[in-house]
Amino acid sequence: MKKFITALSAIALCLIFASCEMLQSILPEKEAPEKVIKKVGVSIYNKGESLSASLAECLSEVFAGEQTEQTEYDLTILSAEGSANGQYNQIQLFIASGMELVVAELSETTFVSQIAKYAARRGVDVIFTGRLYDERLITKVFEEINAEKAAYEQAITEIRSEYEANKEDKGVFGNLLILPGKSLGAKKIKPVNEIGRVCFMGYDPSSMGQCFANILYPLPSAGDINASGKIEYTTLSLSVQYPFISEATSRFKEEMVGLGANAERRQTVVASQIDSAVTSMIGTISSGKAADTIICIGEEALWVVREAVKQTDKVPGKDFYIIALTQGAEENGNYSDCAGRVIYNAKLLAQNILEAGERMEEYNETVTYWKYEVVL
Repeated sequence: MKKFITALSAIALCLIFASCEMLQSILPEKEAPEKVIKKVGVSIYNKGESLSASLAECLSEVFAGEQTEQTEYDLTILSAEGSANGQYNQIQLFIASGMELVVAELSETTFVSQIAKYAARRGVDVIFTGRLYDERLITKVFEEINAEKAAYEQAITEIRSEYEANKEDKGVFGNLLILPGKSLGAKKIKPVNEIGRVCFMGYDPSSMGQCFANILYPLPSAGDINASGKIEYTTLSLSVQYPFISEATSRFKEEMVGLGANAERRQTVVASQIDSAVTSMIGTISSGKAADTIICIGEEALWVVREAVKQTDKVPGKDFYIIALTQGAEENGNYSDCAGRVIYNAKLLAQNILEAGERMEEYNETVTYWKYEVVL
């Protein structure tokens, strides 16, 4: 009996193995995972034919080393000739053509922030190489800036909270609807032609000031509005919009190993530019003559103004007024560059001033104005 059971077991096992082999022959073969091809655009600012070729070769080697069975990098390497604007335009074309990653070996004058901000808004990652060839390649840009970014975000959160808490209590500054300080109520502060001396603070403030002036009071001489006794304005440029820089180097900065040491030097440059902007703004606020109203173009400029106010004895809402304009209007205005956004926002601001009684909500998606009276 035992022999019979053993024989049956052996037959059963053979049938199982045979069934498995038959099943395997029927089932389709398991396909290897499809390889992901990541399109990478590399912009190398023209440094001479030999050096540009060496940089291109070096970058190709690095990306070849990063390839796996599942991931492959398809590189398009171009030399950006002519100017920093030429490189910026080239990177815009890379992004428009569907590149998932842009590597930029920058010219000495190319704004990192301008490229980073443009790419981040379109969901494209950017890695910046060192400006010096002996660094070889990709460096992580401004990682240590996160602390400053957190401070900036906290400052903006405080202002927005103040706005939300008081948004029903709107006041009128000329014909411009703004958030009043609690003690001001909803009364008129000044008629529009007595808005006082204005300082435009931010990226490309002169374009903002001229556009504002020409729309509000069209005159033969662009921007020369003080001659008519209407509005006098000054400008203060802020070229570094640092909160956006680290955001642009998101997941790829974890995959790539930074070999250069240029990040520290760049951070020093950024810090000095921020310090310079704050110092200039302190002078503007402290003098009592440079500005009755500060119009901040973008929240980065507002952050600088807040830092400057901390170092003076002036009180916003009492000694001067602050109006902040957010930048985010390029889609509505069909502008793709920073200057275009500034000009478009200026048009909205001027339009709102000219149309008495317009409600702020109508413009919330593109431009926001604040006048606040809070402890800075």
